[in-house]
Amino acid sequence: MKLLVIIQHRSEFWEAPAWFDQKLRRDFPGLKIVRFSTRDGREEELDDAEIIFTWVLKPEQFQRAAKLKWIHCPAAAVNQLIFPELVKSDVVLTNGRKVHGPAVAEHVLALIFAMAKNLPYAMRLQAKHV
Repeated sequence: MKLLVIIQHRSEFWEAPAWFDQKLRRDFPGLKIVRFSTRDGREEELDDAEIIFTWVLKPEQFQRAAKLKWIHCPAAAVNQLIFPELVKSDVVLTNGRKVHGPAVAEHVLALIFAMAKNLPYAMRLQAKHV
């Protein structure tokens, strides 16, 4: 079974960390993992990929991936992957929606507390040594 990891972003924060591939190889020794850090060469790898871990897949790339069974998108939203060819297919599409929920909720609560305590104003005063 072959997994393509195509998680590229201009910010390293949004890319899969180096340990991700190592852990997958350890936990799933029969899985062939191909990771892309650039856009070069990925089109040829689509031909026999059965799993793709990616933010986005274009319809023409999907057409090329004849053996594809599963796409996982780590984002909560998958609207960029909803195109007619995928919807009509038997390919399973999953996402990271439930992974992001607690972190977003914690962030919102932190912002509410910051505003309730007027932290932006307090920080300005502190910077002026008032």
